[in-house]
Formats: sequence, structure tokens, C-alpha cells
Amino acid sequence: MAGTTVIKSHFTKNESLCLLQIFCSDNIQKQFKNLKKSHVSVWENVSLQMGENNYNRSSRQCKERVKNLKAEFFKRKRMPSGSGQDNWPYFEMFSKLLGESAICKPVMVVDSLDEDVLEK
Repeated sequence: MAGTTVIKSHFTKNESLCLLQIFCSDNIQKQFKNLKKSHVSVWENVSLQMGENNYNRSSRQCKERVKNLKAEFFKRKRMPSGSGQDNWPYFEMFSKLLGESAICKPVMVVDSLDEDVLEK
């Protein structure tokens, strides 16, 4: 973000939602997948898009905020259902993003139901 001074550190809820919408977009996710090593240019793009939405944030701030939100997501995901997931405004966005890009996807899914049961 050349020429723009970014000082504030606290992200508002709306600012975080905007950041996550940008981060979760197909375009940004493709950029992350295409660049195997350095994601600096992708984070700069995220920062530019934040600026287009009137949120002046550096690429580093965007990266740190997403990192912290991801950590909070995994912490809440380990909690028993209903004990903190439901009231966290970013849970659904991360569930969709991380659920679709699972590290281990099954080659085949086998149905264990007996065909005779289905006919009755």
C-alpha cells in the first residue's frame, strides 16, 4: 500500500467480515494455490482490495488477522457443539472455506446400507 499510512491495529467486525470475504473469494484462493512458496503478492492484493472497500490495512495486518481468526476457528471447532461456535460471526465462513479444501479427500465413498432395506 504505497503512500498510505496504516496505524490502527484493531479490526472492527465489519472490517473482519470484509477481509474474510476477500480472503475466501475464488480469485484469492486460486492465487494462494498457484503460488507455492511466497504469498506476499497475494496478501498485497488482499490489502489493495481492502483499500477499495475503504479499509486501509497493510498486507501484514491482513495476514495476521486471518491467521488469528483461523486459530480462533480451530479452537472453537474443538469445542462441543453449541458452546461457542454458534455466536462467533466468522465460524460459517471458515467452515465453508476449510471444508472445501480438505487435505485428505476420500477416493471413493461407499454406502453401507443394504439394498433390500431401501426397497421396503
